[in-house]
Amino acid sequence: MARRHEVAEAGPAGGSWRENRPLMSLAGSLLLVRTAGTLIGVGLPLLLIDRFGFTADLGLVLAAQLIPSILFGTAIGDAVASWGARRCAVGSSLTAGAVAPFLTLATQLWQLQLLALVLGLAFSFGQPARMALRSRVMKAGSELSGNGMLVTANRIPALLGPAMAAVLFQAGAVWVFLTATLLSVVSALLLTVLNKGAAEPRSDRAAGRARGAFAKRGAGQLKSVLTYLFATSPRQLAEVMRGDRMLTALTLHAFVWMFAIGLSRLLLPAVTLERFPDNEGLYGYVVAAIGVGGILGGMCAARLARLGTAQAYVGFSLLDAACWPLAVLLPVGAPGVIGLFLLTGVCESITTVIYYSEVQRRVGEHMNGRYFALIMPLCDLAMFAGTAVSGPLVTQGLVWAVVAVVVMFVLPVLLLSRTFCDPRLWRETPLADKAANAS
Repeated sequence: MARRHEVAEAGPAGGSWRENRPLMSLAGSLLLVRTAGTLIGVGLPLLLIDRFGFTADLGLVLAAQLIPSILFGTAIGDAVASWGARRCAVGSSLTAGAVAPFLTLATQLWQLQLLALVLGLAFSFGQPARMALRSRVMKAGSELSGNGMLVTANRIPALLGPAMAAVLFQAGAVWVFLTATLLSVVSALLLTVLNKGAAEPRSDRAAGRARGAFAKRGAGQLKSVLTYLFATSPRQLAEVMRGDRMLTALTLHAFVWMFAIGLSRLLLPAVTLERFPDNEGLYGYVVAAIGVGGILGGMCAARLARLGTAQAYVGFSLLDAACWPLAVLLPVGAPGVIGLFLLTGVCESITTVIYYSEVQRRVGEHMNGRYFALIMPLCDLAMFAGTAVSGPLVTQGLVWAVVAVVVMFVLPVLLLSRTFCDPRLWRETPLADKAANAS
């Protein structure tokens, strides 16, 4: 017998997603809250630089947003299961919307750091909550079309949000954050069409209470969280990678790459404002260009990789690094800088596709989830470290900051070149397959 929460809420059997009102509402909510998050993500660095100039503590404000997901990711997942996905999604949107306008009222960096921490906590609840709601607005057999719609709603803000922020910031920083508030509130309202039965089945609530009770007992154990981050997780990850040179090299490169991405969170607006001080909105257009490049790179990655995985991975990694100094040194106008960072987005997307596909091939289906569960908190930690030190680097001068980013992009490729440039290692049989064949 069909469960109660699957009846009527997801539309008639075999019906189009256009007839599925809860799915449409969830997609609209996701589109708006992601756009709001992108507006804040683009507007906050510009606000910091405009308000305080280039100071060593600026990176700490941006890094504060990453702290909740790093330290309390598992506990947040348990809390979502305990309190209900719909309730957490609504609360996340309303909290982010309430905090956003206060960013423009803050007069001290510590106030912005505190507000950024609250924003990071709100967004940390929102993502797993909306992921949980996916399965509750789709009927069996409609997963492909439904998830296609949600993925589209998740990707559009990467292009729309930065462009909106570029236009709004020209009128005043306050409009960026007020627009983010409006979008967040509407995003929360769209979730009201999901009744409590559809948003959270009884069986899930009962299990959620049990997990929530466990989370309460462990929430204050910061020592155990840090032990997991710095000891348990690296040790278990090393066990997964043991004996596979290519997987080890790709994983180490991923950590350094995430550190470099953290550095670029403050460096990118610094580059645009330093070169074009009269065009504050250029940063938003550059971020949108990177998003466009990411889409283009994803579309052509498989075809380029067929020409040679080793050549594609190494070549596009180095080309990605080369775009940064060119954007600073070449005497090109704003369109030229936008074009260079569009190329950066293409390169990053191609190397990321190769990384994911190679990891998936090597660890196998049974270990794929465990590998990413282990690496994601460490990648967040690497991005946090890069973001935290971006402020002191930028204060030393734009050239030194760009040099640091280029070194972070290039150094691991050069140090691991014997692995990355060996075509035999890219073609070797994964260890899991060797073990299966041996048995």
